[in-house]
Amino acid sequence: MRKMFYLLLIGILSFQITGAQSKPKDSRTSAIEEAIEPAFAVHRFPEVAIAPDGGHVAWVTTLLGTPDGSTAHASIFVQDLKTGVAQPTRVSAGAGSDLNEHDIDWSPDGKRLVFLSNAGSEGQLELYVFDVANGGSIKLTTSPGQMASPRWSPDGKEIAFFATAFRESSDATPNPHAGSDQRLAVINVSTKKVRVISPRNLFIYEFGWSPDDKRFAVTAAPGEGDSDWWTARLYTVDAQSGETKQLWKPELQIAKPCWSPDDHALWGRAESLHWESDRARVQGWLLYPRNFDASQKYPMVVLVHGGPAGASVQHWPWQFYDAEALAALGYFVFYPNPRGSAGEGQAFTQGNVKDFGYGDFRDILAGVDRVTDTFPVDKERIGITGWSYGGYMAMWAITQTNKFHASVAGPGVSNWESYYGQVDIEKWLIPYFGASVYEDPSVYEKSSPIRFTKNVQTPTLFYVGGHDNVCPASQTYELWRALKRKGIDTRLIFYPKEGHGIEEPENQRDVTKQSVLWFDKYLSKRQSN
Repeated sequence: MRKMFYLLLIGILSFQITGAQSKPKDSRTSAIEEAIEPAFAVHRFPEVAIAPDGGHVAWVTTLLGTPDGSTAHASIFVQDLKTGVAQPTRVSAGAGSDLNEHDIDWSPDGKRLVFLSNAGSEGQLELYVFDVANGGSIKLTTSPGQMASPRWSPDGKEIAFFATAFRESSDATPNPHAGSDQRLAVINVSTKKVRVISPRNLFIYEFGWSPDDKRFAVTAAPGEGDSDWWTARLYTVDAQSGETKQLWKPELQIAKPCWSPDDHALWGRAESLHWESDRARVQGWLLYPRNFDASQKYPMVVLVHGGPAGASVQHWPWQFYDAEALAALGYFVFYPNPRGSAGEGQAFTQGNVKDFGYGDFRDILAGVDRVTDTFPVDKERIGITGWSYGGYMAMWAITQTNKFHASVAGPGVSNWESYYGQVDIEKWLIPYFGASVYEDPSVYEKSSPIRFTKNVQTPTLFYVGGHDNVCPASQTYELWRALKRKGIDTRLIFYPKEGHGIEEPENQRDVTKQSVLWFDKYLSKRQSN
């Protein structure tokens, strides 16, 4: 057993070394790096908020304490839009430049800005309110608990926020309570009195004030911890008594509750497409190659979104997995929104229940046919990629068809049966599969790529993070090992410190670079090193 462990460790280390080896750059590598960099050059603002009266705009940005970004800090700025003052004002609860300050929200009259800051103690965020008129900030809370997402009440007298390990107190010095549930709390801005209003053992994910200040709409799930987001229900919570009423227990995921008022393509042209699949209308997006020439044939990569109930929409390129770089390098990029995607109604979103990899995959294939029948795409140079649910689809595709001549599978699921026991978020599976894996293993088995590996002929690159608790690395290992045994050209890149999303800029660049090189190797007519 110890020998097996050492061999596994050596294998893992070899993946890291493989990804880290430096070679002299050829012209294509330089072109890839040049295409990737604009996504990192775009200055991103995690938060932007315009005051209700239109007089000021506030934003959160990242200030780098060191050139490599290892000591980055979130900082808040406010710009006066009325007086024409050229320079924005730094909003802070302290004098230090290394504070983390964020989670901004304007009061209804636009005169005050609430935010979170760790000015009082490293690692402990507290609520502060910035006064636009005098330029000062006052502290509202002193707490050993964690808080997030402060939001003003419509009358401007109270602020609601998420509280974890936080209990009601009359002197604004709350004490922790047992448990790890995230509850809804309210603080009176004048008295600084905090009330934790939602009950214990109900984890609140999102909330919205009612226009009359009397209630909240929330998405929440019974129990402790953040693992049941996919099965959240819709509730109302009374702002005074905390009385909680369940309004809806949806079959699938819901998000962003909101009361009614009465109680971008960076690289080239993007086009919305529609096609028919199983007598249903399906939509997707096609990103053209840069410097598109209709007389030429181009390779294409299909990018499947995550979710499962996600959707591909117009967006700026992401730093993590910048697939849009492919368009800058001469590829069409196709973003299908197959059944199961959000945005086309409840019935469409439920269209992949107990059917992962079948109807949704037929929608994708029909979309590919729609593109190749209409646009100058070389059918012999089509690839597929994705991450999370899209990673699953990139794994599933290679076991079902030879239409794709290369695949890059990010973190995904190769074996739904083993996956069920490897994660602590398994409750999201039951609405989709109809039962637990112990009650109906067959519905999990039929959608597992690992059951169909005898069909695989597609060269596949895999990548995964060592700390991914949504799509564990073991899921990637299973399919990678099967391809290795079959003699299929495959490679596994392991990022030991990364989770479900790739966070380190160096690794973000590497994911995009290695993905493009893999597609170049199998889809591009040019010789690749």
